[in-house]
Amino acid sequence: MHVEQVVKIDRTPSDPTAAGLASAPSLDIFESHRELRNGPRASLYRWLLLASDVIAVGLSVVLATSISDLLAVGLIAVFVIAAKASGLYDRDDDVLNRTTLEEVPAMLGVAMFLTLGITTITMPIEPGGAAALDLARMVGLLTLGPLTARVCARRVGSSLSNPQRCLLIGEATAADSINAKLAIGQVHAELIGRVAIRDRRIDLEDSADGDCESLPATPMLGYIEDLARLIDERSVDRVIIAAGSAADADVRDAIRISKSMGASVSVLPRMFELVRAAVAFDEIHGTTLLSIRHLGLTRSSRVLKRGFDLVAAGLVLLVAAPLLLAIGLLVRAESEGPALFRQRRVGAGGERFEVVKFRTMIANAEALKDSLRSQNQAPGGLFKIDRDPRITRVGRLLRQSSLDEMPQLLNVIRGEMSLVGPRPLVPDEDAAITGWDRSRLDVKPGMTGPWQIAGSARIPLNEMVKIDYIYAANWSLWADVKVLVRTFSYVLARRGQ
Repeated sequence: MHVEQVVKIDRTPSDPTAAGLASAPSLDIFESHRELRNGPRASLYRWLLLASDVIAVGLSVVLATSISDLLAVGLIAVFVIAAKASGLYDRDDDVLNRTTLEEVPAMLGVAMFLTLGITTITMPIEPGGAAALDLARMVGLLTLGPLTARVCARRVGSSLSNPQRCLLIGEATAADSINAKLAIGQVHAELIGRVAIRDRRIDLEDSADGDCESLPATPMLGYIEDLARLIDERSVDRVIIAAGSAADADVRDAIRISKSMGASVSVLPRMFELVRAAVAFDEIHGTTLLSIRHLGLTRSSRVLKRGFDLVAAGLVLLVAAPLLLAIGLLVRAESEGPALFRQRRVGAGGERFEVVKFRTMIANAEALKDSLRSQNQAPGGLFKIDRDPRITRVGRLLRQSSLDEMPQLLNVIRGEMSLVGPRPLVPDEDAAITGWDRSRLDVKPGMTGPWQIAGSARIPLNEMVKIDYIYAANWSLWADVKVLVRTFSYVLARRGQ
């Protein structure tokens, strides 16, 4: 049963929003709110990003070329203008999750543009032009330098500013789900409450029947007609609209009022739960269509993904071989039993295979699993216990650093797994997945995946299969690279268990 905290709203005839959105105040009177609410935060991030770009590009130009100081200043100015034209200073105003990784393609394009300019300038000075290696080094410096500096700038921005205060428009189940995701802590934001769109009686019935008992309750602050006043009184930075079955006019007016009050707006797509896949925007003479992408990988995509897996896994195994040998000896030295642990998992097409990991538990750990089920803390059919008594001291360190997963590179080389993909489940967990959700098996399971970044121990099985579905429909090689980079930062932050 879902218990809501409802804040009583005192409506008076003088309240201009009490009659509903249709009688909301004119947009003109909200100009001061817009400036006050978004100005300082947006300016802080813009100036930090600008300063980081100037410093990083200046150092990169000095290291990569021997041009004069005046030309270096000119190239820095060209970089800043190109970055502005690519939207690299404006994206933080619009999105909730400020991540530098999404800027890599645009930053690479700007770096290549600037490299072309540098080559054109220096060609008369250096007959024969720059060598290919010098050009590659220049592009690398002008890409990685600003990106690294931007990561630092955004961390400084987060430390200097308060979390974004978010208000959700929609039902309790949507609010509680968003609240739980924000609570993971990877996004600098907090959900302060929600407002309802529909009739109060219907809204409370929906919240009582929702399947969110394990999620923290989100306080209901009022109703849609209170939106303007709540944004002002609660200092709301962003409005998240999970409209459900709300009328288009209500959604349109909610967006207009939120923007006029200076709040940013994010919209949870209405068809998301039905579609649950990536879409491509299509346009026919002014009419926009959302085309649902084909689930799974084409033959050429499978070949590309497999080639990337073989090259990357082979290189990592070659470089990390001494470390893996040392870990195996430590595992054997602490407790009896083999260094490697093998377990049956369900792979692509439902085929069973043995996943290989470093042993992190005592030798008879699997036999003790049934006796510990009463302590299971993982939701939705998974099995996980904090401070599991079966884990050894070396094993705990291996799990915290995710080094216990490294032998799965052998599964990748053998073609049973991929570097990135759906989570490989044991047979009893896989048996809980039925119907259309079994389409997750169209793709090879991965050593890591979007489920790992989301916090694999924090999300229930039904949420995990949605993540797997969207991954398969959204696949690209760049998407895999982003997951690998984010997994590396996730491990460094020691958020894994």
